[in-house]
Amino acid sequence: MKTPRSLALAFLITASFASAAEASAADRDWVRSVEKLFARRRTSVTTPLEHRAKLAAQVAERLGHRCAIRRTENGFKVVLQS
Repeated sequence: MKTPRSLALAFLITASFASAAEASAADRDWVRSVEKLFARRRTSVTTPLEHRAKLAAQVAERLGHRCAIRRTENGFKVVLQS
């Protein structure tokens, strides 16, 4: 039988992995902003963070666009391809 301490530890480990997979509030705001930019026919967005570039690429794919992520001097650029 498992002790309460080991059960609590297992729960905390599982919860930490689950929360790490969720996007932060700032990332959710970023996704909304990218969706608006792509809806206004903007063909590229830039960010200094790689994970946000990947989020922007996911938004583009979800909207039916192909895109490329390019590394720039200051970060990353997501460019829609026609």
